[in-house]
Amino acid sequence: MKQTSGFTNSARYKCLEDLQKESVEMCLIYCGWEYCEPGHRYGPNERFCYLIHFVREGKGTLEMDGSIYHLEKGDAFMIMPHKTAWYEADMEEPWSYMWIGFTGLKAHECVHN
Repeated sequence: MKQTSGFTNSARYKCLEDLQKESVEMCLIYCGWEYCEPGHRYGPNERFCYLIHFVREGKGTLEMDGSIYHLEKGDAFMIMPHKTAWYEADMEEPWSYMWIGFTGLKAHECVHN
């Protein structure tokens, strides 16, 4: 099966995606970073891989499993497979973050050990 990788490159958003290869043990799905506009919101949607975000600057809000988290520079959050979440940049100090999404048979073991 042939995979096509994509790369989005702009001043405020960079993302390398559709990286899944034929490895079943552990593979990178996508990664990138974004400088969000005030109030920029992503979701809600369900993820099908492990997704980790690292907050580089600013502030934002994450809602997952009925809980709301207020996050800022230095915080990180993980969205597990088959979880629905949304996150939004602060209106006054919008965040920038980096993310990495991965999957594979050993992904669960990596996260839980």
